[in-house]
Amino acid sequence: MLSAPPKSQSVFAGKQRHETFCWPDALILEANTRTPTGYSKPRIYRRHYRSLGEELQYLSKLNYRERTAERVIDNAIALIDAVEALHHARHRIIALAPQSILFRRDHNGLICFADCMNFSLGTARRGRSAATGTPLPEYSHPKALWGSDTPETLQEHQDNYAVAVIIFRLLNKGIHPYDGVMADGSPSPPLTERVINKLYAYSPSEHPQVRPLKMSLHRRWPHTLHKLFERAFIANEPPTLTDWRKELVALREIGSLHEAEDRLNKEQAADAEAARRFKDTAFVRAKQCAGALVVLSMLALLASLIYELFGPASRPGKLFDTFLMGAGVAGGLYLLLFESVGATFFMRTLTKKSHYVALYAIPCTAIPAAWAITVLLFLR
Repeated sequence: MLSAPPKSQSVFAGKQRHETFCWPDALILEANTRTPTGYSKPRIYRRHYRSLGEELQYLSKLNYRERTAERVIDNAIALIDAVEALHHARHRIIALAPQSILFRRDHNGLICFADCMNFSLGTARRGRSAATGTPLPEYSHPKALWGSDTPETLQEHQDNYAVAVIIFRLLNKGIHPYDGVMADGSPSPPLTERVINKLYAYSPSEHPQVRPLKMSLHRRWPHTLHKLFERAFIANEPPTLTDWRKELVALREIGSLHEAEDRLNKEQAADAEAARRFKDTAFVRAKQCAGALVVLSMLALLASLIYELFGPASRPGKLFDTFLMGAGVAGGLYLLLFESVGATFFMRTLTKKSHYVALYAIPCTAIPAAWAITVLLFLR
């Protein structure tokens, strides 16, 4: 390990030096016998970092605004640079351990591989050593899951696949590429089965068997980014690190993720404004309609009273007066309820168009119906 260290980014972050790789830099010798007992490594101040799992959990709780998208893209590019430096030094990760990938909390684009001892190391003289451990199923190449190859034989293809999974999860609020909801409502099968059956739900076209999670951001991605993910998770041919860098740098330069989110936010705001205007318009029209009918009912009631007091002796009967009075009272009660209690309640709770139809129907049918029955009875 000492003979072929990867090129590491060594910068100061705050008062501490940041290293991309916590790579051994010297042997530790026993004092008396001078036999090697281990390696010394750069010190990591763990409190200043989040592991990959912690970073994904942190991102899942955020709205992807400009600063969040910038952090995600910078961290993804830093990951690509680090893995490319390893490959350039002829090393491979193979058994990726998410807890050993650390992201700096207070700086974008600073990543640290805290545990490099289990890497597959390659040197010009001794060939390649085997990686210790096996990758988690979440980051294992599909060919390794269904047994046609092993992670060791896949070499950098295994690393490129793991990088594709991490980039997907960084850009999509921690969602794994094969997470989803079955279209028929059945329980989701195990991850290995989902990978083997290519149940990838985040393409622009809908998958017949699986649906994406609601919190997914994949609808905001540009077409070129979708193509890279489809190569990784449908064709099982993960893009190279160069392909990823080219796409992510373009995203960072043109702000595609942020522009897509702005566009989506504007569409949502326009929909909300249209719904609010419809609500306000329906409310005003219902008030106007109810008010007009109530005024007519009150006039009818007043006419009935005048007719009662000053009309001729041959009156049509008390039934006529009763219906007119009932129409007026019903209209008055409706207006009183609507003005004093109903207005705030309706504006807060009524959200569907059918509710407003009912709101129109009460004054528009009940009071005219009373008039119609009165006229029919009067004409008999």
